[in-house]
Order: sequence, then structure tokens, then C-alpha cells
Amino acid sequence: MACLFAAACAVAPYSAFPVEIAGGLPPDAFATCRAVLLREFGQIEFVDEDRFLLRTGWAPVADPEGERRAAVFRDERGGLGVVVELRRVSEPFVGVPAWTEPRGWDAGERDLARQLEAALAASTVSR
Repeated sequence: MACLFAAACAVAPYSAFPVEIAGGLPPDAFATCRAVLLREFGQIEFVDEDRFLLRTGWAPVADPEGERRAAVFRDERGGLGVVVELRRVSEPFVGVPAWTEPRGWDAGERDLARQLEAALAASTVSR
């Protein structure tokens, strides 16, 4: 019985959404990704060009209502991965409203990956 409970509680690790880039990363990939994140999120909270890691701060989103933040990084296959998290305000019947725990947001990840793919492809063409 304990084994069934442990198996039911096991959670697979969250994996980043891959950014598909034909022909590899262009030389200005970091600057291109940074420009896309600034345009879409308005701010970048953490930058590490040596490790190729960019993370935004929380930014409001209307659909679904809440806040989102994103990270773009080089993944284990040498490409780029994207994680977009979403949090919402929880309003209990009694007590003070609070933010929910951040959760991965698939639609946000797909959208950001498409935008990065288009920007990186345009950067590759202009080389």
C-alpha cells in the first residue's frame, strides 16, 4: 500500500519547451533573445551571458489573468529551452488574497518559443 501511495505522489520533473533553430544558434542569439524578452515582458531580472541564461521578472497577463515570468537558457542538447511560469491571485472566503504557487504555462511557452524562433531565423538570414 505504501508503495502505491509513493508511486502516486511521484512527479516527473518539469522539462523546458525546446526552441527549434535550424542551422544552430546565430552569433547574436543572446542579444536577440534578450530583445524578445524585453519586448514581451518589459524587464529582465537576471542575465548571465556566459551560461546563456535570461530570466524576466513577473509581468501582468490578462488571459489568463495573473502574472507570468520567463527564462531562456541553453539546454543539454546545445539548443535553447524556454520556461514560462504563471501565478494567479487566490481569494479565499476568509483571509487575505495571496499568489498561487508558480506553475508551468504551456501556451505561454509555445508562444514565446515561436517568437524566439522567428527572431533567431531572421537574425540568421541577415548574417
